Amino acid sequence: ASGTQAILFIAEISHSISLQNIASVTMELLDAATNDSRGVFTLVDNGQDGDEQANDGLYFVGLSIGSDNQPASYLLKWNATSVTGLSAMQETTTLEIVE
Repeated sequence: ASGTQAILFIAEISHSISLQNIASVTMELLDAATNDSRGVFTLVDNGQDGDEQANDGLYFVGLSIGSDNQPASYLLKWNATSVTGLSAMQETTTLEIVE
């Protein structure tokens, strides 16, 4: 859409036994100033929807950021869950959007 930009988020995930043991990978987008959640997004590794190759351990999600979101600072909370329900240690990174 006019006034929006696509941002691609990619997480490289591994499992000591097999990638088939990964049930889900998510990223929560939080406003850094208020800590309000802007949504939880599921990343895919299925060779579709922008993911180049299925089952390669690179999980992908694309989001559109509108001009009304700029400038802004966000926290990205990443989480991977196994098929047995175990979660990896959650990682947090920062996204800065500038004009």
